[in-house]
Amino acid sequence: MEIDLIKIENLALRQEYVEEYRCKNIGYERVFLRTETASEYYRKRGWIFSEDVIDEYGEETSVFYREGL
Repeated sequence: MEIDLIKIENLALRQEYVEEYRCKNIGYERVFLRTETASEYYRKRGWIFSEDVIDEYGEETSVFYREGL
C-alpha cells in the first residue's frame, strides 16, 4: 500500500511513525533528520541531537538521529 506523504505532511507525528515503519522494513539501524523549527519536538520524542549546520539555503538547521529502530 502506497502512503501519500504529501497528504500527511503537516502531521509531523504521523509522518514520524510512517518513516520509522519504512526504516524498519528497509533495515536501517540509524536514521537522520534535519529541522529548522522543530528541535524540541524531536528531542521530546527520543531523537538524539547530532549538530547544528548551515544548510544549502544558508539557514541554520539541527540534525538529529535515531538508532535501533
